[in-house]
Amino acid sequence: MLIYCYGASNTYGCDPRSYIGNRYPEGQLWTGILSRRFGHEFRNAGMNGRKIPLRSIEHPAIPPETDLFVVMLGTNEMLHGMRAEEAALRLENFLRELDFPKEKILIIAPPILQKGEWVTQLGMAAQSARLGEEFARIAEALGTRFADGTQWDIPVTFDGVHFTAEGHAAFAEALGKFFTNGNFNCII
Repeated sequence: MLIYCYGASNTYGCDPRSYIGNRYPEGQLWTGILSRRFGHEFRNAGMNGRKIPLRSIEHPAIPPETDLFVVMLGTNEMLHGMRAEEAALRLENFLRELDFPKEKILIIAPPILQKGEWVTQLGMAAQSARLGEEFARIAEALGTRFADGTQWDIPVTFDGVHFTAEGHAAFAEALGKFFTNGNFNCII
């Protein structure tokens, strides 16, 4: 089974302690941890700084053998002062235009931003906390799957945004519970 994981720096595995954009080792990334745990390929298609695509030219080239398209975006929109409703509208438009079966899409609301070097305004964290309810509404409207990362306590680094190595393990554990609750069975 191929699970194609499309996201920003927390999918990519950015280690902000590095000045040149290094990432944690594959075995420490949530995608790598889940690949080992379930024996399926969780392909990491994360990219630092990625925002929700606005135009079809920005849409990912999802491999045709993909069994599940996982999308976790919205954090960068929050960092640039966008409201949760605006990010949700962008995500909805992106997924409506995406040429992929909606029942094979999993939307993950990213974990809540925390106070840190990049998150100095309380409004950023408050808006990121609202992504769960906004993205759940989109998932219901489009008929996609949904996992609410705003409910997961994920350790982040000094910047308030990026997962620590322990954060990747905690994220993998929480998402693993989502999959063990029968969510793989519906895909195969």
